[in-house]
Amino acid sequence: MNNFLEYVFASALPLNFIFQMLRIVILSLVALFVLEAESTEKLMHKINRWNLMARCWGDDNMVGYSVKMEQAMKFCGEIRAPIFGAKPFPGNDDKLDALRDLLANPALSAFLNNQGRRKRQAGLLNPDEEDKMEFMEDLSDFKEGMQTKIGNLTCVLTQMEMLDAAGNINMEAYSLRGMTPFLGNTPAGSDPAFLKKLADGFSDCYDISRNWPQVSLDRNPMKKEHGRHMIFFECAKKVEDMMCTKYEIYKWLEILYGKWDSSQNAELGLPDDKYDAAAMSMMATRDSASDEEMFIDDFFWQKSKF
Repeated sequence: MNNFLEYVFASALPLNFIFQMLRIVILSLVALFVLEAESTEKLMHKINRWNLMARCWGDDNMVGYSVKMEQAMKFCGEIRAPIFGAKPFPGNDDKLDALRDLLANPALSAFLNNQGRRKRQAGLLNPDEEDKMEFMEDLSDFKEGMQTKIGNLTCVLTQMEMLDAAGNINMEAYSLRGMTPFLGNTPAGSDPAFLKKLADGFSDCYDISRNWPQVSLDRNPMKKEHGRHMIFFECAKKVEDMMCTKYEIYKWLEILYGKWDSSQNAELGLPDDKYDAAAMSMMATRDSASDEEMFIDDFFWQKSKF
């Protein structure tokens, strides 16, 4: 570091240039740390969700599910996956060619430059036509990249039988009848009440996605085309997380306090459903804990503040 500073001052570089370079270096380091933190957070969330799902469905089923997903990703990455019901982004190449021809006219180009200078006299950046063309090409690449991502995801969801051959949500796979053969022998799925509650939640998600106001989806081209599928799958993920969390709470309380006696639910003011009752009981237990108990509980179970 000392050698670097000696070089800087020996080279007689302007101070404002030196500060700009230091600012760039600092911002780059900050961006690197942010990206690393985001990657770590995503990894931890993935591990936590895996563990939650494994408690629900069993380790073997989760391994099989993950292998099937990896195989689907590999298969879909090797083909040009279609996007059901979607049209290619219209005329990107034609628009770029037309814009190039238009800007090639010297008179028009000079006019645009003069107009831009008048409007941006107070601005720090004055992009020229080459910058505009580069932006157009970047935008085209972005759209094509999103199209490829959506296409591959659609393919994977089809391979996983979450979408049918026509690209529609395969609600049979999310129904009680469809889930029972695959999940009926799992830790949580072996309880018919759990599977019934899960299937009802998925059905609610489907109804929500079908009845979502179209006007709100029309504001974004991506949501206009795929918004109802996005709403269903995000809702279904939340339902599954919530149900598996309630299942784990139920089993945890059963270990601590013995078998659940649902006949006392009404007397205690708890919901009839044993999983909802378990979740409410856990909330009541935490709410009645002393400050010291909560402090100790947080010390052992909450994420590090370091």
